Amino acid sequence: MATLRMLLLASLVATNAGHALDAGMLKLPLTVEVTQDVPVKTSTDGDWSQRGTLYSTTETRIEKGQRFQMIEIGNEGGCRISFQGLEYEVFSCPWLPGFSDQQKDFFLLLPVDVHQ
Repeated sequence: MATLRMLLLASLVATNAGHALDAGMLKLPLTVEVTQDVPVKTSTDGDWSQRGTLYSTTETRIEKGQRFQMIEIGNEGGCRISFQGLEYEVFSCPWLPGFSDQQKDFFLLLPVDVHQ
């Protein structure tokens, strides 16, 4: 039984790292590292389609190599993130399940620590 539990936990770690996610399987907070500079912009027209850009009500910049944590999954592909002590409501979180382009060249999901 313990072996089966370890296999399931290892599978979850590999799944988070590989982006093959089901929202029900995510353990929050989920740490995301950006592999390129990512601007966080405001958008008043609802166009959130620029690759490598996050859209929120407040602007900032996440630089290559920095990490943020997704702390809540919202509706319709949105989420709440925590970055440098501030929280941002992000309207489109492309690393979530259901996005055809999960922008893996910008967002790297880090494995969960199974010992927490």
